Amino acid sequence: GVSPSIVKALEFYIKASSLGHANASFRLATIFELGNQEVSSDLNKSFSYYACAARQNHLDAKKHLEQLAHTGNAQAQFALGYEYYRVINNILDATYWCTHASIQEHELACNYLKNTPFDAAVYFKIASQYESAKIHQAQNQKRAISFYTEAFKLNNQDAGVKLGNFYLYGYGEIKQDRDKAFSYFMKAASLGRVDILAMLEKLGEEACSQEKSEALAEYYSAKSDYKKAVYWRA
Repeated sequence: GVSPSIVKALEFYIKASSLGHANASFRLATIFELGNQEVSSDLNKSFSYYACAARQNHLDAKKHLEQLAHTGNAQAQFALGYEYYRVINNILDATYWCTHASIQEHELACNYLKNTPFDAAVYFKIASQYESAKIHQAQNQKRAISFYTEAFKLNNQDAGVKLGNFYLYGYGEIKQDRDKAFSYFMKAASLGRVDILAMLEKLGEEACSQEKSEALAEYYSAKSDYKKAVYWRA
């Protein structure tokens, strides 16, 4: 069993940590990371205490947790994102590290990202990370589509282009659908992505669709480009 002296030491460190003593938090983190004959290693506790020490401005604790996260340790990535950056209200870095953990199927990271409302830019950033994932690609492609969709609902023009391209070329479970691609591109153009107009016009020409022609005519009319508006109404 654990000797009384170790129990007392842990009680002291835990109490001191709760009162804001960074060195106590750091000491607990190292104890639970390494373990010994009397205290079993517990990485979840360890990384949580490293994050606690980092919040208490212990620079070595933050540096160590970052090093572990950069090696690809999902538990460290989650602790750094959720227990450090989220708590200090740095949502961009919180979601960055939690997404890295989620890509590796860290359940708590997945739940945090799935169940927390973010702004459009954060949704887009999360989606981009999922899209770039090199592991668990089928699941992470689904997540990329889901988070791009959330960004698009909040009028993110770049998400509209991403989703348009997914339907234009196919991506993951999305099958090619040029009508849906046109719809996403049209919305993206209306939000300011004028670079997509050439693709829209190509799709409009290909389809010989009255609906697509009318959509392009309305777009150009709203932009006071009456020459092109007339062309698409012809």
